[in-house]
Formats: sequence, C-alpha cells, structure tokens
Amino acid sequence: MKKSYLIYLLVSLLFFIKPIKTIFHTILADSVYIPVLKAEKFVEELTFMRSQYEKLNELLLLSMGELSEEKRKRLYGIWKNGLDTTYILAKALYFDPFGKVQKITLDKGKNSGVRYGLPVVYRGNLVGKVYYTTDRLSFVMSLYNENFRVGVADKRSGVLGVLAGGSTPHLLYVPKWADVREGDTLITSGIGIIKGGIPAGVVDEVKNSSEDQFFFRIKVRPFWDFSSTGIFGIVK
Repeated sequence: MKKSYLIYLLVSLLFFIKPIKTIFHTILADSVYIPVLKAEKFVEELTFMRSQYEKLNELLLLSMGELSEEKRKRLYGIWKNGLDTTYILAKALYFDPFGKVQKITLDKGKNSGVRYGLPVVYRGNLVGKVYYTTDRLSFVMSLYNENFRVGVADKRSGVLGVLAGGSTPHLLYVPKWADVREGDTLITSGIGIIKGGIPAGVVDEVKNSSEDQFFFRIKVRPFWDFSSTGIFGIVK
C-alpha cells in the first residue's frame, strides 16, 4: 500500500515540472483533443452539406416554376428593391492565401452575434459566408474558394442559378434557353441560408458549349475586389 502511495505521489510531483507537463499535454492533444475536434468539424460539415442539398432542391423547384406565386413576388421584390438589413462590423485579421483570398479571419464572433452561414459583405457587395465561429472570431469562406456556393438571380431577367466559387467564379444550372447576357448584375436569390438582394457580381462571359447539351458555361466577375481590405459587414 505504501509503495503504491509513493508511486502516485512521485507521478503527481512530476507533473509540476514544466517540460514534463508540456510533453503530457502534447500527447493528450494529439491523441484526444485533436481527433475529437476533427470529428466535431466533420459532423458540422456533413450537416451543412445536407442543408445545402435541401436548399438546392428548393432552388431547382423554383427554376421549374413549382414555387408559390406569393413567394415568387416576395423574392422578386427583394431582388428589385435591395436588401433591408443591419450589419455587424468586423475587421479582417488574416487573409489566406495572399492573392485571390479564399479564407478571411474576422475579429467578431459568437459574442457579437455572429453565427454559422451569415453572409459577409464589403461596401455592400458579397465577399463570402461564415463557415466557423468562436466566441471572438469568425472564419469566412470567400467566393474565390472552390467550396463556396450560393443561390443567385439575374437582376434584369430573374433567371436563377448557383454561383460556384473558385479562382474564376462561375454560374451553375443555368439552362441554354434562359435569358442571361454579358453585363447582367447578379444578386443573392434568398434561396438558401443567405438573404436575398446582396450584389454578388457581373456576368462576364456566356458560352454555349457543345460539351454540355443543357446548361450554359457562364463566367462571373465578382464585385468584391480581393485586394480591398478594411471593415467588413456581417449581414444579420
């Protein structure tokens, strides 16, 4: 009994030595903390993907004319008259990478009312959306990120599509019979987790590709210039 007590006492005293304490915490982080956090993030991303899939189905129903007339009128009013909302102002702390920024770290988080999925703007134009938050920070996926997706509408014709991010953002699911022209303004459609009426970009090029029988190949020039820094707005 005395031997066991002495061993426990010795081990306990060892943990008061800073190098040993650091080594122990490192082992614990690698074996427990990090795997748990990665698992939590995976579940969160899976939930987000499922919600986006459901919203995409809703978008496709709208494009096929299967949405109620009342909801159509409400969305059309948002597209034409703009977005009536308030902002959480935040300063950018970090851009990743330099050049066409794909991720931005902002200095406002849950304590300021920021939550997952909120759109982020710069001078009123769409920058991206919040994909992760802590109490004091928020992490934004920009529209130059290849994983970025948002429902948009052609402000002139009302044609719907999905703006896909990347080094050259482009429109998805716009059929070849749709009325979309170079120079048309694109705004968020309000279908999905992002509010409608936020200016996103301009149709830069419309190609009638022989490789795709049904959809245009449309390049988009975002309004947000990735070299612009300063105060960003998180749309509540």
